[in-house]
Amino acid sequence: MKEILILGICLILPFGISAKDVDVIKQESKEFQTMKQCISWLDKNYPNYQWHKPRGMAWNLWIDSPQEVQGATFMENKNNKKLTHPVSISCVYTETGTRGVFFKGSYYVMRAQ
Repeated sequence: MKEILILGICLILPFGISAKDVDVIKQESKEFQTMKQCISWLDKNYPNYQWHKPRGMAWNLWIDSPQEVQGATFMENKNNKKLTHPVSISCVYTETGTRGVFFKGSYYVMRAQ
């Protein structure tokens, strides 16, 4: 159920829905020259369990290609270890006329339900 909610949010956010509409408590975006730098930045903020055993959370990726990575993970609530905050993560290849070519990395942390 949580994964369906996060997928819906991942698909809606890029189309102009503001963070307050989906109860986002933290968000950040950054530009990188390579996909590897973008993934490393996301991994630094939300460690992938598969790469950092025994710490980190599982990443559920819906899109995993050389030009786009999108998925979700979870973050424990520091005050209440039983609640988890869903986190939407993405790195997307972007071409613009003014800024050139880059990978846009972003994450959105939603309020725990």
